[in-house]
Amino acid sequence: MPTHSVVLPVEDAIVAQLDAALTVPVTYAWPGKSTEPTAVFLGQHPEVGDILLDVSGEDPVMKAGRRQRQESFEVVITIWAFRPDLTHADARLAAGSATAVFNDIDDVFRNDFDLGVAGVQSTTITRYPRQLFPFKGGWAAYIRVTVQVEARLT
Repeated sequence: MPTHSVVLPVEDAIVAQLDAALTVPVTYAWPGKSTEPTAVFLGQHPEVGDILLDVSGEDPVMKAGRRQRQESFEVVITIWAFRPDLTHADARLAAGSATAVFNDIDDVFRNDFDLGVAGVQSTTITRYPRQLFPFKGGWAAYIRVTVQVEARLT
């Protein structure tokens, strides 16, 4: 079992596994103005909200020697689908692109609950709100996927 927080190893594993499973670019953070029309990245799109990681921990069991700690945190993954060529009548195409990527991400977490990271007990998608909105003359859809991570540290 790890002795320190698994936040960074979990984020690295998410990026690596999603990059291997998806056909769209996957990055650790928003790639900036060079973002592909459909992309996945950790955190939120900077024009949509602040990036915040809220981590909590507790010592659930006292035993001789080193105390164990239970760590619980959420990782936010953004699915971004922008179609500059779409009118309002075709906006569903942007939503459909984002939903197809979500389905692939959902499969990754259902097939590998610990992402191969020591100490991780579970990774569960808990929320995935979608927003569809006009953006720079076209339509954009984003899904903000929240993954709840539970880990045991020694």
